[in-house]
Amino acid sequence: MDKHYVIFAKFENFSRIVNEGLSSLRYEKTLITNNQRLIERCSDHYHHFLCVEDLTSPQVVEFILTLHDEKPVNGIFSESEDLVQFTALLRERLGLTCGVIGRDGDFFRDKVKMKNHLAQEKVILIPEYRTVHHFADAIDFLSKHAPEAIIKPIDGAGSLHTFRVHLDNIHEYEQLLNDHAGKFEIEQYIDGEMFHMDSVVYNNQVAFTSVACYTHSTLECREGKPLCGYFYPDHEMPLVQQLIAANNKVLSAMPITSGVAHTELLVTKQQEILFCETAARIAGGGIIFGIEDTCGVNPLLEGARAFVGEQPLFNQYYPQTNGGYLLLYKKKGRVKHVTPSSDFLQIQGVKRADILPQVGDCLSFSGSSGDVAGVVTWSVDSFEENERIRNEIEHLWELEMEVSLFDEEGEA
Repeated sequence: MDKHYVIFAKFENFSRIVNEGLSSLRYEKTLITNNQRLIERCSDHYHHFLCVEDLTSPQVVEFILTLHDEKPVNGIFSESEDLVQFTALLRERLGLTCGVIGRDGDFFRDKVKMKNHLAQEKVILIPEYRTVHHFADAIDFLSKHAPEAIIKPIDGAGSLHTFRVHLDNIHEYEQLLNDHAGKFEIEQYIDGEMFHMDSVVYNNQVAFTSVACYTHSTLECREGKPLCGYFYPDHEMPLVQQLIAANNKVLSAMPITSGVAHTELLVTKQQEILFCETAARIAGGGIIFGIEDTCGVNPLLEGARAFVGEQPLFNQYYPQTNGGYLLLYKKKGRVKHVTPSSDFLQIQGVKRADILPQVGDCLSFSGSSGDVAGVVTWSVDSFEENERIRNEIEHLWELEMEVSLFDEEGEA
């Protein structure tokens, strides 16, 4: 085993997928996790282990540096957006060249810095935006630039603390914006469709991209509404070709030579393409399984390889079909009844159903678009069938809670 890779992982199923791409039989691997159960279930995937509550603590750095002295680390991978900056600085300290390096991690976590860079280079159209240093900035923006806007944390993820605002309701957020001066941005609201492009980048080239359209806003998941997306398999469609070209331009302008990217682009009713944001991570909430169902490529498996400099395993001519995903959200309380995965697998076209809670589990819901109770993915023969499957899944889905018995310490 001439290569040693450090893997940051939190979930057992993700660990197993990474091991398919970076087998412990071929590579020496170190696991950094905050999940002791993952170590117990996946101990055969790794050669060294560290379980620690804070994955960005000095203890983690010291552990990796000590290992590096004994067996040089050749690559670092994490699927988590909240570790992008930390792992980028680690790579720089270890002298690694694959993945996001050093302060380049800031470009993927600071939405204003990201837009400033792309605007300066004239890479893509960008909605009007500005940093909110004082509440008056939001008032001024809505008065001069856009009647409706989105406010969101500059370093946010999962649509947390993200709100659609206008002059009539902006005062509801006055304290939030003043208490977090300079930490929020305000961006012109664009009336159109939101697409996400999930890519594998290898050796300075975008080796793979899937294209999907959200069926509604990611903000709506906070009310418990399922988040759904439909994949567009036909890369010959003019709009899909334009989206892929726009995504390629964005990624070529961003500091990433190898790894994965999740880019969100807006398409107006006039078919203009505008930039929303991009991230150096896989799609959240289990969307990767929908990509795998429709394209035959798992971005987690391939991304893990790309981040450490290993070339992709997939064949360049990957299969493509119509399909989609539905993310089902948690509720707060103790689970009294939940639809089992097996029920969804009876629906024609459904390929995979991962329902995570079991009866008796205690849950809470953060409001993040990635904080799911389950994900169902499918592939079908025509785009129109997506609506049939989506409706059948939503009709089947039941998550009944006993709220009065909620116990945070017993959260699943």
